[in-house]
Amino acid sequence: MEEAQITWTMTGGQANPIDRSGLCLLSLDGGGVRGLSSLYILRGVMKLLNHERKEKGLPLVKPCEIFDLIGGTSTGGLIAIMLGRLEMDVDECITAYSDLMESVFNERLRRMSVGFHGRIEPKFDSNKLKEAIETVVHRAGAATTDLFNDGQDRGCKVFVCTTAKDLYGITRLRSYDLAQKPNLEATICEAALATSAATGFFTPVEIAGRTFVDGALGANNPVDQMEEEAADVWCPVTGELKPLVKCFISIGTGNPGKKAIEDNIFKFLSKSLVQITTETEETGKKFIGRWRQQYDSKRYFRFNVEQGLQAVGLAEFTERGTIMTATEQYLDDQARVSQVRDCVLNLKQKQRQVLAQYLSSIKSGNWLLVVDNADDGEVILGTAGETDGLRRYLPQADRGRILFTTRSQRIATGLAGPGVVQVTAMTVNEARTHFGKALINKDLLGDDRVVLELLNHLTLLPLAITQAAAYLNETTESIGEYLRLLRNTEEDLVELLATAFTDDTRYPYRLAAQYTLALAFEADGQVKKAGVLLERVKAVHEVTLLEDHPDRLASQLALARVYRAKGQASKAVELLEHVVGVQKRAPSKDHSNRLVSHHELALAYRANGQVKKAVELLEHVKAVHEKTLLEDHPDRLASQHALALAYQANGQAKAALKLLEPVLEIHLRTLPEDHSNRLASQHALAIAYEACGQRKKAMELLDHVVAVHGKTLSEDHPDRLASQHALAGMYQVNGQVTQAIELLEPIVAIKERLLLEDHPDRLASQHELAGAYLANGQVKKAVRLLKHVVAVRERTLSEDHPDRLGSQHELARAYQDNRQVPEAVQLLEHVVAVRERTLLEYHPDRLASQHVLARAYQVNGQISKAVGLFEHVVEVRGRTLAEDHTSRLASQYALAGAYWANRQVKQAVELLEHLVAVEARMLSAQHVPGTTGTCEHSSG
Repeated sequence: MEEAQITWTMTGGQANPIDRSGLCLLSLDGGGVRGLSSLYILRGVMKLLNHERKEKGLPLVKPCEIFDLIGGTSTGGLIAIMLGRLEMDVDECITAYSDLMESVFNERLRRMSVGFHGRIEPKFDSNKLKEAIETVVHRAGAATTDLFNDGQDRGCKVFVCTTAKDLYGITRLRSYDLAQKPNLEATICEAALATSAATGFFTPVEIAGRTFVDGALGANNPVDQMEEEAADVWCPVTGELKPLVKCFISIGTGNPGKKAIEDNIFKFLSKSLVQITTETEETGKKFIGRWRQQYDSKRYFRFNVEQGLQAVGLAEFTERGTIMTATEQYLDDQARVSQVRDCVLNLKQKQRQVLAQYLSSIKSGNWLLVVDNADDGEVILGTAGETDGLRRYLPQADRGRILFTTRSQRIATGLAGPGVVQVTAMTVNEARTHFGKALINKDLLGDDRVVLELLNHLTLLPLAITQAAAYLNETTESIGEYLRLLRNTEEDLVELLATAFTDDTRYPYRLAAQYTLALAFEADGQVKKAGVLLERVKAVHEVTLLEDHPDRLASQLALARVYRAKGQASKAVELLEHVVGVQKRAPSKDHSNRLVSHHELALAYRANGQVKKAVELLEHVKAVHEKTLLEDHPDRLASQHALALAYQANGQAKAALKLLEPVLEIHLRTLPEDHSNRLASQHALAIAYEACGQRKKAMELLDHVVAVHGKTLSEDHPDRLASQHALAGMYQVNGQVTQAIELLEPIVAIKERLLLEDHPDRLASQHELAGAYLANGQVKKAVRLLKHVVAVRERTLSEDHPDRLGSQHELARAYQDNRQVPEAVQLLEHVVAVRERTLLEYHPDRLASQHVLARAYQVNGQISKAVGLFEHVVEVRGRTLAEDHTSRLASQYALAGAYWANRQVKQAVELLEHLVAVEARMLSAQHVPGTTGTCEHSSG
C-alpha cells in the first residue's frame, strides 16, 4: 500500500488554546429551493480550505470532518443531515439536493394551500418528498430504517429543527444523546421529513405518535437554536458558550427583501404572516448584536446573498441558474472574498483534529508524519494544567510512525520519553559523504580543497548541500564556478537559488531551502546574502499566503532582523509594526509568537533611536516571561538581556547592571564558554560595569570575550568586531589610547570594505576611532573623520537620533581642541537644545553635552554662561551620583576652574577644598574611584 508522508512545520499557533481545540459550528437557514445558495456559499469556503490543504500535501476534508455541530431548519435541516449524518461532501450534497428539489417540486397538487372549508392543504406530493429523501439516504450508503441517532459517537453532531403541531414549540431532533434532554427515536428519513414538512407545502409527519411540521415558523434562521444546543452539549452547567467557540458560521438562503404588509386578509394570511414568522435577517442582526465581540474578532460569520434572489420562490426549482449566478456575484465581492479568507484561516486551525482522524482511519494506509521545528512547548504539550496541546491530536494507529524534530529537550522527552535521538550538527566527513551521494559526476570530488571550501561556505547545512548538488548535476558546472556565484553579487545568488532543479530528495518547495539557507547565512553574519533570499521568500509569501499566515509572518520577522543587522533600522521598524499589527487580531497579547514580534520590534526601535518605545515594549515582554517561564528559559533570559541594553541606551545603567548579573550567572551555569548567548551577556555586562565605574571588572570581562571570539569567529564576523570595538572604547577611557587606535584601525578598514557608507556599525567604529585620534592629539585626523560621520548621519537620521547627536557632540569637542571654538559652541548649543527637549534632566548624555558646552563657553570668553551651566550640571550630578563618581568629580573640578576664571575665588577655593577632602578619604580607605554609587554612561 502506498505510504503517505506529511511534513507539519510548527511555525507557531494562534494566541488562544481555543484556536487549537475550540468548537466549529455551522447553522443553515431554511429556504426551499434557495437552499442551493447556502450550499454554493459553503462550497466556496470548503474549496479555498481544501486548496490550501492540497498545497501542503494534506488530504481533502468534508464539512463533517471540520464542524463539531451542524444544525438546520427545514431544507437547511435536510442539508445538515446530508452533510453531517450522511457525511457527504458539498458537491455530492449539491447534486443530491438538486435532484431532490426537481423530483419534489416539478408538479403541484394544487395552486392554493387553503381548501374550500378553510383547511390547510399541501401544494405538493408528500409521498414524492419521502421517496426522494429515501433515495438520497440509500445513495449515501445508509438504510432507510437507520436511526438518526444510532448510538455511534461521530466527530460531527447534527440536529434539525421541527415544530410539534399538537403543542406549538420548536423541537430539536438529534443524531446524538443528551443526558439532560429527551430524545425522540426517529430514523434518518423521518428526521429529514419532519424538518422539511413546510406547512402548506407538505402534509405533517408522524413520529412515535407525535405530529410535526417544519421548524421554519419561529426558527427559520436557527442561530439561537444552535447557541442553545451547543451550550447544552458542551457547557450545560454554566451556559457560557462564547469562550468555547473558535468558528461559528451561519449561512442564509438569500435576503428576501422587505415587502409591505397586505391589506387583503387572504393575502395577509398567505403572504405577510408567513413572511413575518419565517424571517431570517432580523434574527441574524440581533444575534450579531449579542455576539459582537466574536463577530469583530472573526469567530462568528454570517453569509447571505443580499441581491438577486428576492423573486425566487421556495419551490421554483427551475431558477437554479439564477440562484447560482446571484451567489457567485455575492462571493465575488471583495468584502466577501476577505470574509471567506478570514473564515478559512479560522477553520484551517482545525486541521490537527482532522489529520488525526484521517491518519487513525483504515483508508489512510501506511504513513509517516514528520512534525518539524516543534519548539513551542505551549503549542506541543499544552498550557499549564491543560490538555490543549498538539500531543492531544496525535493519531493512534499501528500503520504509521511519527517523527518530531525539536531544539527543546523538555518537549523531546515529553513526547518520546526514552525514544529521544540526539542529532548533532553534521561533521565535515558526514557533509562530504552526503554531498558525494547527491552528485552524479563523482569526478567533481577530486579536488578535496575546493569541496571543503564549498561545504564550509554552506555552513555544513544538509539542505544547502543538497541544493548545490542538484545545481551541479543539472548544469555540469565546476564546484569553483558554483562558489564564485555564491560569493559574487546578490543578483547572482538570487538567480542561482531561484532556479528549479529536479531533485527527489529535496522538499517539494524551493522556498524551504532558500528560507533555511537564509537563516544559516544570517547566523554566520552574512546578512547581505540572507537579505537577498528573505526578500524573495517574503515576496512569494505575500502573493501566495494570507496576511496572517504563520509562514508569511515568520519570513517578514526574519527579514526585519536582517534589515536591523544591515543598519536599515527604519525598514525593520516599518515591517515589524506591520507584523505586530496583524497579530493584534489574536485574543491574547501575551502569546509567545506575539511576544517574539514585540521583542524584535523593541530591538528595531532601539537601533532606530526610539529608546523609550523599546524600553516600554521590553518591560512588558520581560514581565510576561518572568510570570510564565522558568528562570533559565532562553526566551526569558533574552528579554532580560534586551531590556538591559535598552536601559543602557536610555541612561539607566544601574537598572541594566541589576538585570545582567543574574542573566550571566545562569549562562555561566548552563552554556559552554563559546556559546554566543553567554558571550553576548558577558559583553553587555562589561559595558554596564564600565558605565558604573567598575572599570577593572569591565576590562577583564571584555578581554575574555575578545579572546574567545578571536579563537572561534572569522575576523570579519559582526560579533567579533563588536567586542573588539567595545574593548577599544574601554582602552581609550582607561588612557590606553595607542592600544585603542591599534584595535580600531583594522576594525574600521574591515567595515569600510564590507558595509555601506551609512551602516550604523561602520559609522560607530569611525566615530570611536576619531575619539581615539582626538585623545591621542591627532586632532586633524579626528576632525576629518568626524565631519564625515556627522555628514552621513545628518543625511540619514532624524534630528533627535542619539547617534546623530553623539557624533555632533564629539565633532564639537574636536573643533574645540582644534581651536575652532565658535564652531564648537554653535554645534553644542544645537545638541544641548535637542537633548534638553528629548531627554530627562539627569540623563548622562544631556549632562555630558551641557558640561562640554560650558567648557566651550569658558574657552570662548563667555564665563558667566559657563559658570551657570556648570552649576546646573554639578547640582544634578550631586543629586544623582555618588560622591566619588568620576563624572561628579569632573564637573565639580570644572566648576572650580570657571569660578576662578570669573574671579569668584572664595567659591573656587571652597570647592577645591571639598575635592581634596573627597580624594583624601578615597586614598585613606584605599578606595578605587567610581566603584560605588549610581551609574552613569554617556554615548556622547
